[in-house]
Amino acid sequence: MNTTVSPNAKIWIFFPDRIITKEENLLLMEEIHQFLKQWSSHGKPVESILANPDNFFYVIAVDTTKNHIGGCAQDELNRFFKTLGSKYNIDFFNRFMIPVKNEQGKVELINLKQIPAILPDNLLWANTLINQWKDLDKLYLPLQQHPLKNLILQNV
Repeated sequence: MNTTVSPNAKIWIFFPDRIITKEENLLLMEEIHQFLKQWSSHGKPVESILANPDNFFYVIAVDTTKNHIGGCAQDELNRFFKTLGSKYNIDFFNRFMIPVKNEQGKVELINLKQIPAILPDNLLWANTLINQWKDLDKLYLPLQQHPLKNLILQNV
């Protein structure tokens, strides 16, 4: 795995559909590292980096100017996370669960189908639609700035 990342590197963001323990996070990180060491595209190793914001998100970054990531390699990444999820009873593809950061800086999950009628103003909502490393600092946004604001609010 690479240790430096181009600001324009493509990222994939995965997160569990439940709060995980520190021990689970360590196990998941180890398995993801092992996968990334052998991940390839068109027979060539994919140089990637793994970030773990808040010990909750799993961000895979690849500089696509140095690595061609074909559809099969992307499918392999998704299959890996599905298999990993099955092993740990986690769904990394449940988009009804939205991570938020509360005023104490702790990550919580809100079910899009069960959003409370009154939302605290100080919640920061995870923006997992970002797709470049340079935008990772925008992982959390206030609801009014979030690209899915209308979708979220229609469920209140």
